[in-house]
Amino acid sequence: MEQEKLGAFYYAGLASYSGDKKAWGEIMQRLYRADKTNAYYQRFGG
Repeated sequence: MEQEKLGAFYYAGLASYSGDKKAWGEIMQRLYRADKTNAYYQRFGG
């Protein structure tokens, strides 16, 4: 489970770097809903 979240966080970063705000937002929302206490998701997700 943690490895899947880490992979998704990585893909969110790639989406951000490529300018795909929609994909970045969708991935970050999914990650934040899955783990609302994760400081990385809070920091990078707004």
